[in-house]
Amino acid sequence: MPCKMYKVKLLKWAEKNLIETFNYISLDNPYYVKIVLDEIKKSVDYLKEYPFLWREIEDWVRQLVEAKYKFKIIYKVTGPIVSVIAIFKNKNSWE
Repeated sequence: MPCKMYKVKLLKWAEKNLIETFNYISLDNPYYVKIVLDEIKKSVDYLKEYPFLWREIEDWVRQLVEAKYKFKIIYKVTGPIVSVIAIFKNKNSWE
């Protein structure tokens, strides 16, 4: 039986986070940027099928921790839409 597919959209703040991550990593190692962003994308893609698999950190907010580089992906599910709110690597926020 096929899984229900959700539509994932990045909110402006999450897009801004990715641009900042790209810019920061590219200063040190441009080659590494693609590798890191690919891992983040793979994690975000899991949300299409399994948005309720990860930890709920507030009443309406969930957190997926990307496995390889430990980026936190903060999102909410509203009906068939998964809205990615933020993507960052900061161990002190949203714990």
